Amino acid sequence: RLSHQILRWCTGQAGSAASRILFVSGGRIYQVDADGHGLRALTPAGQTALSPTWSPDGSQFGYVQLTDRGWSVILQRFATGTRTTVPTTTDETNITPTFAPDGRHVIFAKSGERGTNLVRVNIAELCCAERLTVGPFADNLSPVYSPDGRRVAFVSTRAGGQQIYVMGADGTNQELLVPFDYGRTGNSNAPDWSPDGAMITFHRETSRTPQIWVHDVARRSSRQLSSTGRNEDPSWAPDGRHIVFVSDRTGRGQLHVIDLDTGRVRQIVT
Repeated sequence: RLSHQILRWCTGQAGSAASRILFVSGGRIYQVDADGHGLRALTPAGQTALSPTWSPDGSQFGYVQLTDRGWSVILQRFATGTRTTVPTTTDETNITPTFAPDGRHVIFAKSGERGTNLVRVNIAELCCAERLTVGPFADNLSPVYSPDGRRVAFVSTRAGGQQIYVMGADGTNQELLVPFDYGRTGNSNAPDWSPDGAMITFHRETSRTPQIWVHDVARRSSRQLSSTGRNEDPSWAPDGRHIVFVSDRTGRGQLHVIDLDTGRVRQIVT
């Protein structure tokens, strides 16, 4: 089954990067144009890779790769294919990386015996790991920066189930952002911030099936966008009007795009 945060729509400005989407299939990371053309594999066969994320300028992407010591966070250049392992990620389980808007830092989730916490590393200097969340036996994962770089939304189980929280980029002022709607919905996962910073999209268990939702950050209100099949792992387009996500509405997990203005959904690739 496709895992959390398997795809990301590029928000970078390098060339035509903004028209490209990264996704995972069969443990490999692929790239495809938003119109379904230009499909190509970016990671080798035989290596398991997950959680792709674009750098702000579109010149490289990050992902996690399974090694004999755990999951490592890798940065890979598009032009040269050069790969760099992020410091402190050569062992244990390191997942769901995301770039800061200035391109100088990466935040990811590191798992240990006492839970999973978010860690920030200075990738400009390849140093200086800082733990941003603290709390025994809770999982904190799937971070995503706000467009201005001042806040980070993430998923946490500190109150029991998976809910979406927000904090300052330095880990301060952590608070619940998207609470449970008790009796109607369940766990929330895979948040992604809209380009204007006003909305967050995510998937949430609704009648025991994941569906795509959007949350108005200022109004603290959420609305459901999908209802047919399983719908997961949403990502905003740079235009703020479209969201790409995974849906099995056609019988198996495929990439689909919804137009928020019209409600029209189209499939990208088969």
